[in-house]
Amino acid sequence: MAALKTNPAKTDASWHLAAGLAAWLAVALLLFSSFLTNPAGPLDAVRTYKYWMQNAQGASPHVHPWSFYAQRLLFFHVKGGPVWSEALILALAVGGGFAAFGRRQLPGANAVFVRFLAFYTAILAAIYTALPYKTPWCVLGFWHGAILLAGVGAAALIRGLKKPRLKIAAGILLGAGAAQLAFQAWLAAVPYAADQHNPWCYAQTSHDLLNLVSEVRALSQVSPQDGGMRINVMTPEDDYWPLPWYLRRFNSAEWRSEIPDDPKVPVDPYAPVIIISPKLEAGLDAGKAGLMAKIFELRPGTFLEIFVQTNLWSAYLEHQPK
Repeated sequence: MAALKTNPAKTDASWHLAAGLAAWLAVALLLFSSFLTNPAGPLDAVRTYKYWMQNAQGASPHVHPWSFYAQRLLFFHVKGGPVWSEALILALAVGGGFAAFGRRQLPGANAVFVRFLAFYTAILAAIYTALPYKTPWCVLGFWHGAILLAGVGAAALIRGLKKPRLKIAAGILLGAGAAQLAFQAWLAAVPYAADQHNPWCYAQTSHDLLNLVSEVRALSQVSPQDGGMRINVMTPEDDYWPLPWYLRRFNSAEWRSEIPDDPKVPVDPYAPVIIISPKLEAGLDAGKAGLMAKIFELRPGTFLEIFVQTNLWSAYLEHQPK
């Protein structure tokens, strides 16, 4: 019998593919399991798609009309706030997309890659627009492609102008547009970082939460336990973040989604300081909860009340300025 012939190139390619898949699987298992400390992590990484597929179909409170992203990107204005617009990026991105399919070669750019980028951006934008589930940060899924295309469009615009004066004028206009976008970025990140006039603020943490943190720290300073002062935080569905970060030095803090009423649960809900959602307040024993000292805003439409034991509140008031 004649010896079977094998293709060395094909064998090498198969071996490389198998080695690559093995490396990918090893890295995925290592990272999703938190370096083997969470064995269920890799399975959770697969099961999460079921949850997000349900959200994508509308089983979520974050359901918005198709124009949700367009309104925030092209023109957004709430009375009393500035006008927001990134329409320049879209206009230049469209120009970059047309330039990629034109007869003229793009200087310093790979036309095939730019065409891929145009399809990639357009398809992703259509998918994100069609899905009922929408949150502002999802816009990054397709807008980064539009920003890259806008750079191509700007280069094509400058190159397409023949007269030096027109090139200079276009450069000045593009520079002014870039300055406008930079100014918007500063507005969104600094003065309007947690303001409803900002199109990208969505369920953001309120500045008032820091007042709650300051109040708890002031109470701990007059408590005999100081950093060991017991705090019970109770909100439905564990909706208390980012409080665990701000109160991380309080080792005796308890975090609950409901008021524990089972005698087998070794937690006394009536700590010296109780931070509770108004939705659960009715379940407190008024005689044990102490005084409802103040109410704070966690995020727009979500509030937290703070109850303090009478003796601790009296000590706190004694240390306040007259």
